[in-house]
Amino acid sequence: MKAIIVGLGNKGYSWYKRIRRDHPDIQLAVVEVNLELQARLAGELVPFYTSVAEAVVKEQPDILINVTPPAFHSVVNELAFEHRIPVFCEKPISNNYMESLRIVELARLGNIPFMVAENYRCFPFIRHMKMLLDQGVIGNIATIQIDFCRYHPTDIPYFLALENPLLEDVTIHHFDLIRYLTGREGKSIYAFNYCPVGSWLKANVNLNFCLEMEDSIVVNYIGSMTEKGRQTGWSGDWRIEGTEGALLLIDDQLFLNKGEGNIPIDSSGIADLSCFHHFLVALKEGRDAETCGEDYIKSEALVYFANQSHNLQQRVPIIS
Repeated sequence: MKAIIVGLGNKGYSWYKRIRRDHPDIQLAVVEVNLELQARLAGELVPFYTSVAEAVVKEQPDILINVTPPAFHSVVNELAFEHRIPVFCEKPISNNYMESLRIVELARLGNIPFMVAENYRCFPFIRHMKMLLDQGVIGNIATIQIDFCRYHPTDIPYFLALENPLLEDVTIHHFDLIRYLTGREGKSIYAFNYCPVGSWLKANVNLNFCLEMEDSIVVNYIGSMTEKGRQTGWSGDWRIEGTEGALLLIDDQLFLNKGEGNIPIDSSGIADLSCFHHFLVALKEGRDAETCGEDYIKSEALVYFANQSHNLQQRVPIIS
């Protein structure tokens, strides 16, 4: 299999190293307009291009991995679609929800495999959590409480340019986890973005929301990237209350509570497989990937309507 990685920034280089390590059978080529970043490939015999179009013509890849900044996602995705090349794209699909809808529709109309790289739902403890919920260990889900607390100053230009960076860059992962773990879609949301006094950034890096899901599941979320107290994992700490017990995720450790205290659950036997692995398996089996564009756009919709709620200062319906 031949693959082109477009973008060799921090995320792109991370994917490059991971694929070289985990999938040595894949023949890689790289596209990057910043020639200084070619130094990251020093000593490696990897075809290097500054033009996506040229790379596609010369390499004839089986897949394209889009790790460009979000503002450039669409132009790269569209070029791949024109050549009927399956795409594995970093999130978000684009910075604009309507543009994301357009790209997803292009892939659908062309019947071109298009997956968004959503890695949080691939963590072993998350996969285990999903298995337990599907087995009904706590009965029917009633409510979910999520606490996400980090102190995470960053100088990443993309993040700094966002109006609501926690919501748009990080909480998108948590929205996707909510959909994945519950198997339900959102119905309405009330969201409030804010910048606390003394924040390291003058944008809204804190967020509270209340999300109503199908089957009357209610999700409460408190998120902060300015928290100097207790730090959670990047997935956050979760308390899922069911009709027959509760399932908790604390510091990436699962616990089950059936009325006799929090009992630790061992997730060490769950396979640790990347979202790229799931993409390759879906291609081989000729089916939609787990976070294909048509599924992932529903997570981006939650971000869009959360922003709408914040701007209107009211609860809004989620329209799919």
